Amino acid sequence: MSKVAILNDTHFGVRNASDIFIDYHRKFFEDFFFPYMKSNSIEHILHLGDLYDTRKHINFKVANASRKMFLEPLRDAGITMDIIPGNHDLYYRNTSDLMSLKEMLGYFTSNINVVTEPTVLEYGALKIGAIPWINAENYSKCVRFAETASADWIGAHLELDGFEMMRGVK
Repeated sequence: MSKVAILNDTHFGVRNASDIFIDYHRKFFEDFFFPYMKSNSIEHILHLGDLYDTRKHINFKVANASRKMFLEPLRDAGITMDIIPGNHDLYYRNTSDLMSLKEMLGYFTSNINVVTEPTVLEYGALKIGAIPWINAENYSKCVRFAETASADWIGAHLELDGFEMMRGVK
């Protein structure tokens, strides 16, 4: 049976590229995440979007830190990753044509698969439907996929109108 770690909303560069949050991310990956992956023989990650925090630009300090603390250790450990774009990964709100994932992960294409279309991903016997951020351009395709996909479960990066994300916050 394949084991898959699921991440989402890492938001590298959060709070205006705050050194405090960069250090928090570094400690999480170095002290917890990668040691857990190794001790549990997990060799694959499914990331459900928002790798980076800022839609319109990438800070060089953030690009450097995310490469050193996440992307290089991922590659060096032989871990593969499927990742769908979230709203913060897309430059435009109405199309998926321009995204940080394609631009920033170019050197890591041997172990990272950017999933830009609704897709059923197979991890051994486990079938996971992956739905990227829904926008005007892909809305019909994503809805049709959600209604018809043959998968054990579906992972997506969504904004659900009226959904209460935290008590009292819609």
